[in-house]
Amino acid sequence: MDAPIAVVMAAGKGTRMKSELPKVLCEANGRPLVSYVLDSLKGAGVAGMVVVVGYKADLVEAELGGDSTIQFAHQTEVLKPIEALSVNTVEHLADVEKAMKELSM
Repeated sequence: MDAPIAVVMAAGKGTRMKSELPKVLCEANGRPLVSYVLDSLKGAGVAGMVVVVGYKADLVEAELGGDSTIQFAHQTEVLKPIEALSVNTVEHLADVEKAMKELSM
């Protein structure tokens, strides 16, 4: 069986966190929140991750870009997580599908 691949939703603004940073880059105990998620996924045996970015994507990519197990998919419009993964958002999911294929190679 192939190792699993995870999709991490990381496109949120973090408005309620009262920060200009994307939500996933806000820190807890000196680390970006997203790092805890990624570490947990790796610990669970996930071989590759597709991180869906949107708001200030460049900052998220700069923080995570050195990890070869991560591919990025770009969400160009503001969507709720369920919408971002729904069949009705085929345009957006083309990026996710492409990234997943690259990780599977």
